[in-house]
Amino acid sequence: MERVTGIWLDLDRAYLYHLQKGKNDFEIIASEIEHYHLVGGSRSSTPYGPQEAVSEKKFLERKKHQKNDYYKRVAQHITGSSQVVLMGPAETKFELHDYLNMISEKDYTLHRPITLDSMTENQIKAAVRDFYKQKR
Repeated sequence: MERVTGIWLDLDRAYLYHLQKGKNDFEIIASEIEHYHLVGGSRSSTPYGPQEAVSEKKFLERKKHQKNDYYKRVAQHITGSSQVVLMGPAETKFELHDYLNMISEKDYTLHRPITLDSMTENQIKAAVRDFYKQKR
């Protein structure tokens, strides 16, 4: 049996479950994406000076680069898999799906993402096993 992979992810971490005959691996990849909570600006150093605005563009650009690094690290862990399925509660799985489709040297079948809410590690493993049992 070839190696197949299921990934449950959100912006905080990705859970990868690799299934292969006789050997199943489970790994967790932390995203290292900073969560920003922009609140107002700051006062200038001069008394009664104007308030300095917060540059949201800078924060969004930084978050975009952090997401791309996260997706790149996840993609490195699925080399050697013949099939990959993405699961998760939010838009992150669709963004990773698009990122993986852009990679030209992929050698696996990428299934359509599945929306699943928060799950425990054992629930993730069961969902991946069930998905690939249905595909046979």
